[in-house]
Amino acid sequence: MYLVAGIWVKTLTGSDALATVAILCVYAPGVLSPWIGRIADACC
Repeated sequence: MYLVAGIWVKTLTGSDALATVAILCVYAPGVLSPWIGRIADACC
């Protein structure tokens, strides 16, 4: 499903850069969640 977002955006726009951004937006929350959780725990 992660790759499908990039392929879909590439098909709609024809832009490799926008497809990369779409994949990054899908992956980023999962990769950053440990650090975001630590910041949230430290602040609250």
